[in-house]
Amino acid sequence: MDCIIDFLSDIKQKDLRRLAQNQSECYEDAIELYKELFISNFSQIKDACSDEKCDIKSKCNELREIILGIENAEIIDFFDKMKLVYINWIDAKIKDSLEVFTDIMNQYELWCFYDTDIKKEIFFKGRIEKNILTRWEMFHIPFNKRYLIKNQRYSLTGQPIIYLGKSIVDIIHELDISDENIGDLKISSIRIKEDLKVYDLRNNIYDLLNKTEFLEVIGGEGIEKNYKQTFFKILLASICSFERKKEHKDYTFCEEYVIPQILAQTLKNKEYDGIIYFSTKKFEGVSFENTKENISLTNKTKYKENVALFTNFNKDHVYDEVLYSKLDISSPIDLTKSQDFNINHLDETCKKIEFTKNQKEINDSQVIVTIFKREFEGIKINDSKYIDKDMGKMHIYHLYCILNKILCKSSEVVINERNNS
Repeated sequence: MDCIIDFLSDIKQKDLRRLAQNQSECYEDAIELYKELFISNFSQIKDACSDEKCDIKSKCNELREIILGIENAEIIDFFDKMKLVYINWIDAKIKDSLEVFTDIMNQYELWCFYDTDIKKEIFFKGRIEKNILTRWEMFHIPFNKRYLIKNQRYSLTGQPIIYLGKSIVDIIHELDISDENIGDLKISSIRIKEDLKVYDLRNNIYDLLNKTEFLEVIGGEGIEKNYKQTFFKILLASICSFERKKEHKDYTFCEEYVIPQILAQTLKNKEYDGIIYFSTKKFEGVSFENTKENISLTNKTKYKENVALFTNFNKDHVYDEVLYSKLDISSPIDLTKSQDFNINHLDETCKKIEFTKNQKEINDSQVIVTIFKREFEGIKINDSKYIDKDMGKMHIYHLYCILNKILCKSSEVVINERNNS
């Protein structure tokens, strides 16, 4: 590999993490080997990455120069400090661990990343349950039943956090759905109605390429600072994304979750509302086909985006009612409810909304459909289009329900305006 952008991508870093993990007996050894693999590959790319071999050199020149100018010693220091965070934690030096981690975040100025488009997104929550579920039951596990909460990547045992996925294929992988229990899978769509401060832990190296022209306006130290911050944020994201070993699945402690949980705790203390990140699952069989518009590299990662939303304890209620009021949670449904739906249903509903001439709702509906087509129309699962599979049809059905809510709201506004005129 001779491209710094490809090297820093989530796909390549996942390969390096797996290689390090497979050759290590414990997490601290995996971090050490990952560091060595990263430095070795990074050093080789410094010599190989050049304009002559680059397909995106018009966007990449300054980014490549700044990132390849980062000294190996600085990268090694980052890895070593992260390993120290973990070692201090497992050695019961909790205060020392948190202090080292906070120092890292301050040193590399990593607090500033947050998702500015979270309200435009539509997420999903899944549960395995034979019985009918309510919207509240698709929220978080109640505070008075926290004994049900297992150790999870961004939450300690007993700590309720709401985990959401950007696609149905993501939900199915995260819940380890099989042919035996897929009939009991219930899924709700969730829209964020109010601004939430969600930390962006995604590996967004491709997004950075798209923002190059804007960053060039900043110029000088501003652009160099932004590139370096993103570089070390990618390292942070990668260290937080080691897969949990299958052999350890039934055990309480998970070494791969320690640093992500420390990140979540420090972010909550800084009044963040959650984290958006890439799933660590193996999405075997996922591929992309060429559509009328080539799928951008950024959109090829959308299907595996997850969000973890923090909850705040409420002594008077078993749920975080404040957070609930900021979310629009749909009634959960199973796969049998959505088998006859396709993209045409979305387009037809958008036309009905356009007929109301309510521009705000028209724009809202168009954004929903445009984003869906851009991010999911070209995805294939085992050589079949995502939108033609049951999981894709459920995705479409949830969007169809959302669009019909918009249609009702838009029509109501029109009727009220007529009555008042």
